[in-house]
Amino acid sequence: MDSKRILQFIRELAVNNNRDWFQANRAEYDIVRADFANGVSQLIGRIAAFDPAVASSGITAKACLFRINRDTRFSPDKAPYKRHFGAFITPKGTRTWQGGYYIHLEWDRCMVAFGPYYLLTPTLTECREKIEDHLSEWKQIVEAPKFIHYFGRVEECQGWSFDEELPERGFGGSRLKTCPKGFDKNSPALPYLRLKDYIAWRRVPMDYFQGDTWLDEVEDMCRTVQPMLAFTNDIIRHCD
Repeated sequence: MDSKRILQFIRELAVNNNRDWFQANRAEYDIVRADFANGVSQLIGRIAAFDPAVASSGITAKACLFRINRDTRFSPDKAPYKRHFGAFITPKGTRTWQGGYYIHLEWDRCMVAFGPYYLLTPTLTECREKIEDHLSEWKQIVEAPKFIHYFGRVEECQGWSFDEELPERGFGGSRLKTCPKGFDKNSPALPYLRLKDYIAWRRVPMDYFQGDTWLDEVEDMCRTVQPMLAFTNDIIRHCD
């Protein structure tokens, strides 16, 4: 993947975020988007080798790529185009509440992320209940040495939302300051019950996706988080 070319287009788009410029540079957009899609397709093939849900879905890169157009209806920012390329690999592509594998190319803000983001309250409550009831199994997944190596411990992350400055790595997105309603504040699972998102991420350099070597490390990260996805998606997929 020629991430340098992709990021250069994204940078220019951010400066010239209007339809006239985009249409004048549509040919370049088609080239870099096709290149990005090819990289996503390669990653899907690798994930399908160990994730049976992705393998059986037959999902393609096209279904996993987010549109470049922004929904500006309820936003004070009326710029028509996103300032990044993103792909979310799940059995249903981007149209799901399930957790999945996400790659994000943005000028000075590239990242990989994994897990479910922004869960609805009933689904989140069911996930919390499952974690509390199967805490030992959950800890074996998210406190495994390789998981911690890539993403750190839940206690090390002080909370983060996608619109804020991105820490270098972390596990657990936005979170409550106290125990969620209906749960025991003395529960040994409390650090995980407070989470509102079960996401793990790493910020990566802008040249990280250049070529094909990134696939090896990202595949290893995907393998590391797959048990977490299976654990949470067992509940979430019934809510799709």
